[in-house]
Amino acid sequence: MAKLLGGYILNPKTYTSEEETETKIKLRSIDLAYSILDVKCYTPINEVKKRYLQLMKEFHPDRYSGDAKIEMEEKTKLINWAYSEIKAIA
Repeated sequence: MAKLLGGYILNPKTYTSEEETETKIKLRSIDLAYSILDVKCYTPINEVKKRYLQLMKEFHPDRYSGDAKIEMEEKTKLINWAYSEIKAIA
């Protein structure tokens, strides 16, 4: 069964071991995290943090109302996830 993650289709049958598959998926999720924050993979963590704070300020749900507020809550969850993934490897 293929798994879609960040625009990539990962087919576990193409890898030799489960550990290798998990490594490939983890690398793809980190690539996705960098693309969500719109930073390069070699960006220093302090610059990533600045970008994270900038995006959180821009998309904070309290600045919106109605359906837009719900959409912004989802965006901020995604931004938080991305930052936590990048911070975990830094």
